[in-house]
Amino acid sequence: MSATMLHLPAEILAEIIRAAVDIIPVRDLLKLRFLNAFCAKEVMAVLIESQRLEDDGFGFAYEDRHEYDPCRRDYNEKWWLRFPARYKRQYLHRKMQEHPARRCVFSTFVQGVLDVPHEPRTVEQETLLTDKLIDAWLCGKFVRVRDVLDPSRYESYQEWYYEMHHDRPGFITAHWEDFDKTLPIALAASAIRNGNCVELQAVIDRYSEELRKEPHSINFLERQSDRLGGVCPLDVAAKYGSGDIIKVLLRNQCGISYFSYAFYTSALSVAARSGNKEALKVWIDHMKNINNDITIELRRAVNNATKIGKFDMVKFIEEECGFQFDNREVLYDSFVDAIQSRKLDVVQKFLDRGGFDINMKTRRRPNGALFAAISRTRSPNLSIVSLLLANGVDLNDVHGRTHLTPLQTAVKMQHFELTKLLIEHGANAHTPIYDPHKKTMMPLLHVAIQNRSTPMVRLLLAQGLEREYTWKGKKHEVKGDPKEGCGSEVWYQIVKWHGKQAIYEHDGYVVVIGG
Repeated sequence: MSATMLHLPAEILAEIIRAAVDIIPVRDLLKLRFLNAFCAKEVMAVLIESQRLEDDGFGFAYEDRHEYDPCRRDYNEKWWLRFPARYKRQYLHRKMQEHPARRCVFSTFVQGVLDVPHEPRTVEQETLLTDKLIDAWLCGKFVRVRDVLDPSRYESYQEWYYEMHHDRPGFITAHWEDFDKTLPIALAASAIRNGNCVELQAVIDRYSEELRKEPHSINFLERQSDRLGGVCPLDVAAKYGSGDIIKVLLRNQCGISYFSYAFYTSALSVAARSGNKEALKVWIDHMKNINNDITIELRRAVNNATKIGKFDMVKFIEEECGFQFDNREVLYDSFVDAIQSRKLDVVQKFLDRGGFDINMKTRRRPNGALFAAISRTRSPNLSIVSLLLANGVDLNDVHGRTHLTPLQTAVKMQHFELTKLLIEHGANAHTPIYDPHKKTMMPLLHVAIQNRSTPMVRLLLAQGLEREYTWKGKKHEVKGDPKEGCGSEVWYQIVKWHGKQAIYEHDGYVVVIGG
């Protein structure tokens, strides 16, 4: 938008923005917010009323926005996380205004909670309750969150959910609870998120006794709502709760652990990961006062904090507890976790901090740091591998299960760049692959030949490997002069005492076997 247009009358500029919504990609429209306050207000007002938000994936659409892989790891789609937080609430309120004419999964959930039997409400009370439900919903994490919000995908999402829950029970371990169970969880989560201790106590007073009458009931503060994306009041408190909020929970016999999708979760660990020192201090002081040993819980908290490089939280926990944890193994395990998560900046933080041996082994991580960087993925992060090599990681270590060195692993993976990097740092290419079950020693060159990898053969020959070797009683020989740019110059022959017969040609190799 030109500077001249910015000087147009506000009415005309607003009309231009309204017309642009149907033409300009949402991502570009969002950039107009930064021109001035008027544009920011008008652009978002028009966008929030437009179907373009769903159609264009909030400006962060995937290349194929209609296809989903249920096994994706990034369930919490980035486009929703990146959408300006202050506008999410406006957008969700519009969803409620459109319900039921354009119902979506979100609006159906919220309306279902609003329809729970209740005393008559005024319009203001209904709006306030909707606000609180949105508070709680925004704390959740949803699988396929875009489908939860898009009216055109209402039916397909519900079918998908029930199929996953009933046909593949291991995929989703929770289920949509009754709406009357959702309401107290949502109200408590909203009060905690807003730091309102009085309201939180009122919610507890109203619902605790009622829910306690149910058989096998647990404290609703420790219960999660699948309708709200797994929201649990205790989890929200661990992430965002003030010290006063935590004191309210403790006065009402709320524990420090809960189950999230069938996984045991410690509120102390969540608080440590979230950097919530105020909540941690109250919990630790409380445990001290009742002489409760929380060493195991605090070790988990330290591990969770170090895993993401929050060493200030480790120091804080140690100061509050009055003793220092033996962090060597904890640090190392978390260091390897960061490597497997491919977080280069966090890996660098661990190396800068020190406190562990880069070549140590632990019960959780028996195969070391370098194998963590290369063995769990088909596309290793070479920057992390380079960082480990620069800090003295053992190049000739042997994996406990595969009995391979890092270089042998790279050759078997057919990863040329990784192989080259390891060789440049001094990895020994002359060590054959030992199979402890068959008691055999396979030359590394033979692995490259089996994989039909001309560049790999060329690279290994450049390290001085013998062109002739014996494997399974036969003499093998690599003929020719491998040069850059032409794979057909590599000839592989299996030589016997007399006669040779070419049996096939593949990817530049002529394989010859004795007759």
